[in-house]
Amino acid sequence: QPASDTPKYQPSPQPAPAVTLRTPGECLQREVCLCELATGHRRWYALEDRPENAAVSPDARFLANLVVTTDPQHPDDIDASIAVIGVTDLATGQVRRIWEHPGGRVGESAVGWSPDGQLIAATYDSMDEQHTSVVVTPTGTVVAHLDYTCLVPPSSTAWLADRQLLCTVEAGLTSGMIILDVDSGTRRVPGKVNSYPHLRLGDRLVITSPHEIEGWQTYDTIGLDGTQRQPWLLVTPVTTVLLYQRSAMST
Repeated sequence: QPASDTPKYQPSPQPAPAVTLRTPGECLQREVCLCELATGHRRWYALEDRPENAAVSPDARFLANLVVTTDPQHPDDIDASIAVIGVTDLATGQVRRIWEHPGGRVGESAVGWSPDGQLIAATYDSMDEQHTSVVVTPTGTVVAHLDYTCLVPPSSTAWLADRQLLCTVEAGLTSGMIILDVDSGTRRVPGKVNSYPHLRLGDRLVITSPHEIEGWQTYDTIGLDGTQRQPWLLVTPVTTVLLYQRSAMST
């Protein structure tokens, strides 16, 4: 239920499609669903392996997906895997593999488009078990490779601007949230946020905190500088929350 005295978030009058990944118990796992929020119409697309994350391009013509699949160089080694970014043409269903690198899945796996649709960022687990992010063009040219870095939130909303990413860095004394310029590599600390953000709404982040009643969950919004915390949603134990923003979904 909406928290009291909280400004309502006004969605776009023309909501973009939302992406839904099939759960392991539902038929084929190598599929992704594109749902038009205005009509409820669904389209399914086949991928080369089970998708970790997916995001629709700003012009709603392409789907970027992050999958982890068997390393073809080591087909008999169950521990050998590669992280792959693929781009699906939503008009034809054709899938192009644009980038791959030895690595695996991680709880913070992510993929998202820049607002102008010229860059794709993704987070995966490198072979030395470190969270790593990569920024590529839609044709696969690597613009930046970022060790010990995760996109937050794990979707297109991690992009604050065409060349600016909101990330967390996990590297000893430098751990924390940063705003990264992918062209120059410069980093700026926006503020102290103690909880992992689930979503970005404009210049505010959606975070969770425990409620005084066991099993209940409070969703708050907070500024990028870590201040002005406000209640947003109060969720009961039997409720599933799907957080939508632009063309990506976070659960």
